Amino acid sequence: MIRSKICLIFGALMGICLNLSHGLDMSGNYSVRGAAEYAGQLLEGGSEKEIELATEALDAVLSHQETREGAAHRGNFLWNRDSKVIQDLNAVEFTLTHLIPLAIKHRDLLPEDLRSRLLEGIRLGLEEIARLDVALTYTNIASMDCCNTCLGGELLGDKKIAERGYDRFRRFFDLVAENGTIFEFNSPGYSRVTLHALHTLREHVQDPKTRLRARLLADRLGLGLALRIHPEVGRLAGPYSRAYHRTLIYSTTPYAEILADWIDKGVISEWVGKIAERESPIGEIRETAIADWKLGLTTFMGRSFSMGLASREVSRQTNPLVIQVERHEKETTGLVCSRYLIDDFESDSFFDQGKFFGVQEGARAIAVYAPRGAESPDSFAPASRHQFGNAKAALVWLESSNVGKIWTEHGEIESLPFDLDLSQTLVVETGPVFIGIKPLARTELGHDSPIRLEKREGRLYFEIHNYLGPEKVFWELDRGSRFYQGQPFCAFYVEVAESSDYANGLEFLREIDQTDFTREIEQPFTSYRDDAERKLRLEATRDGIPLGLEVDLMKWELKSRWTWRGVETWPMLESPWAVQSASGKIEVASATVTCPDQPALLVGNPEKRTWAVQYYGKPGPLTFEVPTGSVSFDRMTPGWILWDRGEVTVEAMEGWEGPTLVGGRLEKND
Repeated sequence: MIRSKICLIFGALMGICLNLSHGLDMSGNYSVRGAAEYAGQLLEGGSEKEIELATEALDAVLSHQETREGAAHRGNFLWNRDSKVIQDLNAVEFTLTHLIPLAIKHRDLLPEDLRSRLLEGIRLGLEEIARLDVALTYTNIASMDCCNTCLGGELLGDKKIAERGYDRFRRFFDLVAENGTIFEFNSPGYSRVTLHALHTLREHVQDPKTRLRARLLADRLGLGLALRIHPEVGRLAGPYSRAYHRTLIYSTTPYAEILADWIDKGVISEWVGKIAERESPIGEIRETAIADWKLGLTTFMGRSFSMGLASREVSRQTNPLVIQVERHEKETTGLVCSRYLIDDFESDSFFDQGKFFGVQEGARAIAVYAPRGAESPDSFAPASRHQFGNAKAALVWLESSNVGKIWTEHGEIESLPFDLDLSQTLVVETGPVFIGIKPLARTELGHDSPIRLEKREGRLYFEIHNYLGPEKVFWELDRGSRFYQGQPFCAFYVEVAESSDYANGLEFLREIDQTDFTREIEQPFTSYRDDAERKLRLEATRDGIPLGLEVDLMKWELKSRWTWRGVETWPMLESPWAVQSASGKIEVASATVTCPDQPALLVGNPEKRTWAVQYYGKPGPLTFEVPTGSVSFDRMTPGWILWDRGEVTVEAMEGWEGPTLVGGRLEKND
């Protein structure tokens, strides 16, 4: 009866012209969290008919909550109307993120019995959230946990629940501040979930410290996205920790418009948008997600392209190496992604089936892939079996229509497929850029496994095979095997250049071939459950500028990376427009901040005469200098300072002593 009722409710919702795109699967399997969202939208309307429909929707939502005593996931919700059992444990977070704000704002509009059921359902849900205690690195879910627990505890008047929320959010905030960015970094889809949770928390939480942390974190994450929006066409550059193919295609809303909408709605502060409005896109951005795990990301923004690389993968959804060619004249942008493919399996989500390590400097990079294996669970992502008939690393042009001429050292390639060997270099014309690729090394798991360029189903694939042959189980790939000699791998070099800088692709290819490529692979030996190492060392040096990395093949561990800077460290944030560090002094964008050796961020756009500081550390003196003046504090606590055309705004968690102003005026004290 209830399941049929929810169908009628959704029909009524359609009748009042609400957007059902996220709540309704056209097969008829309706989303429970979608019903909760629409109930909130109805109550915002507040008419008698809307309240009646919202009441029916909430009744149906609560009927899909597990309430049985002793149930393993009591308090959680079914994901869809037709679900038979609690499976997606995130359902409780996604549902409560709608139910709790609804209850805070509109519970008095509901009948008393439903209001009581709603509050009890929220309590049961919060108990389930506490039991699940999701890891803080599961960013979008952890942010909803913090939001739901803080707000739900305050709503119920339950100090224990609320304090759990405040404490988790403080730890979540500190994890980000001490490293740089979030674990689910630069995700086109999941960043929206995280920022929505932070905005909801900031809007409704009563605890002032939590409210300020929510603002600081939302602006910091918004900044990381804004820096990677290419000014020419407004697309979000890679790499992406988690991305579905549908979020990357050109027909989706440009991220510049999404950013503008967030600013308009107050999700992030206006100064973040001013940084994104910079005149020139050219520059390199480096950030760290988790320094201890050697997880960081680099993005180079060129005139008509961007290139981004993650030091390693986060999940099957990671796009660790992304080249995006910015185009105005066509409906598609030239998007090129790396992938490891097993048995040519490609879902609509374009999942990666490999483990990845990489290093990037400017518009050149070295990438190393290995297949993910069930007996070697050393990847952040779920493992896969060591049984296949086709396994390879690939660089994939998602739209082969963007591809023009292709060159080897012998001239243009006339037809595909085309086979290469490890000594050859390719250059592929992609819109206004040249993309050069050179295979460096690989493990042969069979015989005559090809290195091949070919087109399939509207895509262009550059593929380095580890194996191509009859399907088999690979005994030698299990870490616990008595035959184990290390992970098989594929490695390649890639470089991007503006085509206008060269007479043709062959000229660019010859420049790449001036690079000194070093490949050092220690001889194989059998290791069984010991600490032995087998090193792979790759380097590409041109004009005295090195780029390299070293990997232990036995443990599949990134040992080190290096560029012209020397051995790569893990900067919180480095770019021409924004820097975050714990050095005690930061200089960028014609401004300087001096403070204790604690994490702090300085960001600015001199063209807009706008600069901002976020300070995350222990109380201490702080001085913020810009070209037209300065502001100094004898004692600054965690908070932010905005200098916008001489107007100075300050907010701090525990207040401040000062300030002393030169050349500016204190317009507002939050």
